[in-house]
Amino acid sequence: MKKRRNKYGAMGLAFIILFMLRIAVARDPLADVIASSMQPIRKAFFSLSYKAASDSGVRDQESFLVDELDSQLVSLTAENDALRGELGFQKRHEVQLVGADVIAKSIQSYRKVLVIDHGAQDGIAKDMAVMADGYLIGIVNDVTSTSADILLINDADFRAAAIVEETRNIGIVTHEDGGVVLAQVARSETLEEGQRIVTSGLGELFRPGLPVGLVGSQIDEEGSVFAKYVVRLPFDATLINRVGVVVGP
Repeated sequence: MKKRRNKYGAMGLAFIILFMLRIAVARDPLADVIASSMQPIRKAFFSLSYKAASDSGVRDQESFLVDELDSQLVSLTAENDALRGELGFQKRHEVQLVGADVIAKSIQSYRKVLVIDHGAQDGIAKDMAVMADGYLIGIVNDVTSTSADILLINDADFRAAAIVEETRNIGIVTHEDGGVVLAQVARSETLEEGQRIVTSGLGELFRPGLPVGLVGSQIDEEGSVFAKYVVRLPFDATLINRVGVVVGP
């Protein structure tokens, strides 16, 4: 009897925790999105409640519930943080983002592409900028009604007109020898490592001001009329699980 009371007590506590989380995120402008991410937890709770009612004692439902709840809460916290980051980026840069989860990756030496779970029916179109953790990570390359392929910034075919914020030097962010570089930079002023690179808006492909990365070391090229620098990217493409697609304005 005592074990059964402990079992149902844990479930009651889990329900209270989920209810409090629902109230907390409801105050956020992204409440609807966050609330939807709680569906797996609610399903797990009701499923376990049903099993507990019919379980003859073969499985320790209390322990199973706690482990499942811990796992779901970790996932929810990470997604909640990502959503709040997207909201902050939208406010700072006055853009509209459509959040999407990465459902497939192709991170090969010659091709670097992510596949996301949102597409044309969500307002996503070819050549839209794609952000993660506040930085430009790629561009929409192909779209279906429910998914889209993202060409990453370190893919051999990626190009973006960029500018160094501190010096206003312009250049082209592109792929070279397995890395990303800022090429075609005028030699009139030497750049310093750590200076910020953002999109320039030239070429009308990317809106101006989207963060790209930081200036790295200069690449020596004898006889070239332009300077070239390594671009330090603040992300690891293999670890990206959620992105924001810039759909407006």
